[in-house]
Amino acid sequence: MILRAAESHLTLMLITLAILIGSVGIMTHQIGFLASSHQMNFIPAEVNLEDDIAILLAAYGVFLEHHRYLLDMIYKDGLLPAIEAFDDYSHQFGVLMIPVAFLFVALDLLILALST
Repeated sequence: MILRAAESHLTLMLITLAILIGSVGIMTHQIGFLASSHQMNFIPAEVNLEDDIAILLAAYGVFLEHHRYLLDMIYKDGLLPAIEAFDDYSHQFGVLMIPVAFLFVALDLLILALST
């Protein structure tokens, strides 16, 4: 049952949408907050939130990238063309999420460099 829920197109799209909207929303708010108050001493503690978001994005990107292994466990006889096309799309999107996580970490390091 858990494998079927993780395989569902709707479930993957909703989780991906929630992660992207949440991450981008938190990151834009945090970047604005950190840029406006970079002279204060609490910056390293605040940057931990962005690191956690970057780890979440990278881990979910790796999951989407290797989604094929999950599908191979469910469909032992082979994939339908529609499922295989969606898997290719999720693979490409997962690969895209990993550099976005690196971008978040790079922004954190930039703000840390500006605050010292």
